Amino acid sequence: MLSTYETTRIESMEEFGFGPNEMKKYKVCSHCYTITSTELDVCPVCSKGLPQLSLYELYAKKHFSCPHCKTVLSNDCRYCPQCGEHLLY
Repeated sequence: MLSTYETTRIESMEEFGFGPNEMKKYKVCSHCYTITSTELDVCPVCSKGLPQLSLYELYAKKHFSCPHCKTVLSNDCRYCPQCGEHLLY
């Protein structure tokens, strides 16, 4: 369960179009870089096929994430700021 602070932080990020929940709603065309909904399979601008992964999934795939809660982190974190898990390298 999220604390009041964490709930407020997530709501604030989403209000301005940031955060993991917002990133999970979009794909980026690898041909023309148009941002589209994850519901689409074809880019509405260039008619090329869209990647299967959402913007969040692509980002998470290229970065280190917490093994416990899957929060994407910088490579120098020792503890996850989301769940507090001690990160072992």
